[in-house]
Amino acid sequence: MSSTAPRASDPVLMSPGEARRSLLMAAIGAATIAASFLYAPWSHDGPVICPFRWFTGLPCPGCGLTRSFCAMTQGHWGQAWANHILGPILFAAVALATVPMAVQGFTRRPTRLLNAVLYSMPVAYVAATVLAGYHIVRLVLLVRSGMLWSDICHSPALQLWHRLWG
Repeated sequence: MSSTAPRASDPVLMSPGEARRSLLMAAIGAATIAASFLYAPWSHDGPVICPFRWFTGLPCPGCGLTRSFCAMTQGHWGQAWANHILGPILFAAVALATVPMAVQGFTRRPTRLLNAVLYSMPVAYVAATVLAGYHIVRLVLLVRSGMLWSDICHSPALQLWHRLWG
């Protein structure tokens, strides 16, 4: 009787569920980049697409990422950084990871570096800390400029507050 124990040279394959997750992530990345070509980031009189900002008047930590991604696809690098300081970095990460995620999903062969970064808790903690820090600085700057109060005054949340308790 021969044993069919895996050898070190045998490729390790992902489970079908992991492969589907990789394909889904690749599809989301590709759709995000494709959609970035369609939206006009320089149009400031369009609708607010962030539900948190629309309701409260406060920007969420991700506010500006859509415009930043769109500016990147249009070649407006300075505007991309101005819209959200982490936008160009995240755009590059999405662009660089989309194809390897698709290849990984189709072949079911995991990419060690990609998975080590995407599913790393230390990387997630650093990213969350940087995003929170940036958001706090942005809020402080908006308070100092007076723009934050202006947005809050016109928000549905404040209008609702006044109707209920005002």
